[in-house]
Amino acid sequence: MKILCYTGITRPSLLLAQPELSAIIFRVSPLNPSLAPRILRLGEKKIGSTTRNQYSVVERAASSSLDSSLSKSPVTHVGRKRGGSSSLYSRPSLLEMKNERIANRARVYEFLKGLGIIPDELEGLELPVTIEVMRERVDFLHKLGLTIEDINNYPLVLGCSVKKNMVPVLDYLGKLGVRKSTFTDFLRRYPQVLHASVVIDLAPVVKYLQGMDIKPNDVPRVLERYPEVLGFKLEGTMSTSVAYLVGIGVARREIGGVLTRYPEILGMRVGRVIKPFVDYLESLGIPRLAVARLIEKRPHILGFGLDDRVKPNVEALLEFDVRKISLASVVAQYPEIIGIDLKPKLLSQRSLLNSYIDVGPEDFGRIVEKMPQVVSLNQSPVLKHVDFLKNCGFSLQQVRKMVVGCPQLLALNLDIMKLNFDYFQAEMGKELDDLVAFPAFFTYGMESTIKPRYRAVAKKGLKCSLGWLLNCSDEKFEERMNYDSIDMEEMEMEPSFNMNTLLEPRGAESFSENEDSDDEGSIKAYKSACLATNSELKKSQIQDSDSGTTAITVLVSGDTLYVANVGDSRTVLAVRSGNSVIAEDLSYDHKPIRKDEYERVKLCGATVLSKDQVDGLKDHDIQTWSVEDGDPPRMWAQTGMGEIFSVAFTRSFGDRSVEDIDVICCSGGAIMGLTISTTS
Repeated sequence: MKILCYTGITRPSLLLAQPELSAIIFRVSPLNPSLAPRILRLGEKKIGSTTRNQYSVVERAASSSLDSSLSKSPVTHVGRKRGGSSSLYSRPSLLEMKNERIANRARVYEFLKGLGIIPDELEGLELPVTIEVMRERVDFLHKLGLTIEDINNYPLVLGCSVKKNMVPVLDYLGKLGVRKSTFTDFLRRYPQVLHASVVIDLAPVVKYLQGMDIKPNDVPRVLERYPEVLGFKLEGTMSTSVAYLVGIGVARREIGGVLTRYPEILGMRVGRVIKPFVDYLESLGIPRLAVARLIEKRPHILGFGLDDRVKPNVEALLEFDVRKISLASVVAQYPEIIGIDLKPKLLSQRSLLNSYIDVGPEDFGRIVEKMPQVVSLNQSPVLKHVDFLKNCGFSLQQVRKMVVGCPQLLALNLDIMKLNFDYFQAEMGKELDDLVAFPAFFTYGMESTIKPRYRAVAKKGLKCSLGWLLNCSDEKFEERMNYDSIDMEEMEMEPSFNMNTLLEPRGAESFSENEDSDDEGSIKAYKSACLATNSELKKSQIQDSDSGTTAITVLVSGDTLYVANVGDSRTVLAVRSGNSVIAEDLSYDHKPIRKDEYERVKLCGATVLSKDQVDGLKDHDIQTWSVEDGDPPRMWAQTGMGEIFSVAFTRSFGDRSVEDIDVICCSGGAIMGLTISTTS
């Protein structure tokens, strides 16, 4: 569009340059006829939203008449509506800014849709204004192992800045010890952690967990298993659930171990989950303190759904001829029985035993009462044990009677059973009917119980049943050896399970070199074996006193796993988690990087420094190290000959030259309950 503007110019003199203005105001005065030929033509060219005006200005002398005419002339606006700004540096209006944001957001949405991400839930969330920044976020999440499906499950994660949110949070988790290999599953379960503040949200929770006696080395495992705990309020569910457990009798010293093995407790509501579960077990006849002991040993039972799993399983037990009076004993012996898919297992095992040894429904109920673990036995070992008994000469009826009387026969070590049977035939000279009457004979240790007791009885010339010989404590047996005659009343079998054993104080679930549990003979055996091994090494002909070794020992007893280690050998357990398998550490290396270890050896005169500290590259006063540093601390000491040496461990066998600085051979370790999943 072209606009012609006319004005009177009295003295044309100089042609000036053509500046560009965003808005020009022209005043149109009455045309002076004498100056009509002199016309200033202004051409306007509009490019985008900016008006570019090309014009010429002629310098003129001031004319009073012209000024007068200009002052009265109307105003004509070019490129602006009436009332627009005449500023040379105008800013975009709020409407323009809003429209621009909408346009940017639309472009980002189109980009996300092209990747398969559904942006519907992102309304109201502040997003990057450019596709490049959004692409950076998506790429970073992909590098962490998250898929488009994962992002769609929680699209709000796209509101997290890589530098301001994601990197600081992941760095903090890594420094705590959370393994990078678990980040993917961690974020799939709790992506909200990327919104958290390390100082305000995460650090207080970690401090709280340590205050619950969860060891620093166990904190990362707790977070890996239950990342949702990082979103809980300290004064909320976490504190009330712990307080309730202590209130029903869970030992305060056991809380750390309970939460380490099953941190999901921290997210359970007392009124909705924990208390109803405890009350129901009490209604079955299990004393509250016994329930507390079960939780100490197997805290995962609190995760069994009360209405959809526990109650239906109890009904199934009754349906399969388990007596109501025996329910408490069954659950106390094998708590997992109320948490598995029970009815198909009961049906399968009853059918198997009925077809192979003619066990009836009532007898099957008695078998479950005495050994509820029978529901989880595989078919193959059951048949092998039955075949063994048949090969020993027992009839089908005798085998059935023995299995009903002592169902443990279906799960014992066959080699041990064979040794016991050979001794029974060769040395004891008794009839098979004696074993039918007391099938529990196969459950006793040959060297620890059967041989010494039988020799004592034979030496005294007594004739007794197997039940009288074996079914008592060592103290009771000593009393019986002083009897002039055998009391027939003492020959009856005691119950296979005594609920009172759960009411007795329990030993600690974890131990160290300074902790002994009278209830756990295995711990004493570990330490005794370690000391004996080290002593034998000293007596050996090996001359190299500067060399040593480490060790790992693992013992499975029933459903309990005992682990002990010396030095930096490590035990790792493969734990099934959904469709994947996670490696879980069961032991912790004895190295100077552990605070408890370096404090122990420092008391004996050792110095703990990293190589960079020894070389003067780092401050000697720093006494905290990270696994990620790549410069692990070592223990430095001086021999009696003045030689300086260093080692990267704090416990070992055979290293006589460093025993003076408390490089000991005593083990440390853990005890944990096993949940064994079997298929028929």
